[in-house]
Amino acid sequence: MEKKNKILLGVVIIAILILATPSIIYFSEPQINYWNDTYNYQKANGQWETIDYNHNNQKYNGTFITFGCLNKGTLNGKFDLIVRLTNATFIQNDTNNSWMIGAEAKLPITLHSMEEQNTNLYFSINEGANGFVVSLTLEPSQLFMRSIEANWDGQNPIPYTPSTGQHTQNPTDFGPDLYL
Repeated sequence: MEKKNKILLGVVIIAILILATPSIIYFSEPQINYWNDTYNYQKANGQWETIDYNHNNQKYNGTFITFGCLNKGTLNGKFDLIVRLTNATFIQNDTNNSWMIGAEAKLPITLHSMEEQNTNLYFSINEGANGFVVSLTLEPSQLFMRSIEANWDGQNPIPYTPSTGQHTQNPTDFGPDLYL
């Protein structure tokens, strides 16, 4: 009888471990939130400028987008944030540790638990463009990772209209050829 109890106890322990392992992985894996800050853009004296309407309409020379990532998990998260532009091109920046090819940038990022990172990417709007589009993709560099996109209720890609300098909820404003 005692041998049967030990076997039963062993089976119960194994069953508990099998059932608990996915929960342990799920609740300890990195949970990455990623987003881009929304700005307005306008041409002043023949030059584009970025307007941060979240901070008293502060104006900056040139055009840039700020991307942010936050790890809400308990383990480190390693991933690439892929940023694609349509009707715009990235401008290489010496302080940036990403690679950029024309309208695509790949930012390798490692975040510790509860760490946040923000990065500015500078770009130029193509001459004669009716608008431009920003799209984000997160590519994990590890086996277990959860990601949550936090752009305007999950809108991706994000279209902008340079003529008004504002983002728009309607990507068809630019016609069918706008997306990569």
